Amino acid sequence: MNDALAIVSALLANLSSVETHTNFPRERGLYAFGLAGQLEIKSSILHHLSEGSFLYLGKSESSLHKRIKGTHLNTKRTGSSTLRRTLGAILREELNLTPIPRSSTEQTERRFRNYKFAPDGEKRLTDWMHENLLVTYWVAPPTVTLMHIEEQVIELSKPGLNLETYNPHWAEIKNLRKMCSELAATQYRM
Repeated sequence: MNDALAIVSALLANLSSVETHTNFPRERGLYAFGLAGQLEIKSSILHHLSEGSFLYLGKSESSLHKRIKGTHLNTKRTGSSTLRRTLGAILREELNLTPIPRSSTEQTERRFRNYKFAPDGEKRLTDWMHENLLVTYWVAPPTVTLMHIEEQVIELSKPGLNLETYNPHWAEIKNLRKMCSELAATQYRM
């Protein structure tokens, strides 16, 4: 657990604006997003989270660059990003986001569960993330088992949007995401 505490400290010390990062390491490791400041929004979930704490924490087994920039900060990748889907579900009304299926060819229910937003909404969500989020990362040594250390770091830092059962907002987030899934299915059937 001492290693996890040191990693949490390193991640917190390096939180900086999404805008300042143009390149991320192409190694594996942990990453976290935080809020850049006090938000002027209606969301009770985001208001309970404080500046300088983790909003979301994850791991990349291959490339931090690919996961952070290629997925979470990519306007076209909401269907592959838990962070984007969760933020979008929370901010859906405020940003006027329309959930749609992530794929027109996928034949499973995952196309609704892993929804994305209409293109103009995807852009608004990405812009919001760039304006309001901080990001940090930790490159893992080759000997570290990321899944194990990620669990420890999440347990210590309790990120506000991770879909873990310890999260006091878990049920509310789950319901907001379910509503987006249902709206995406409705859009598909129209």
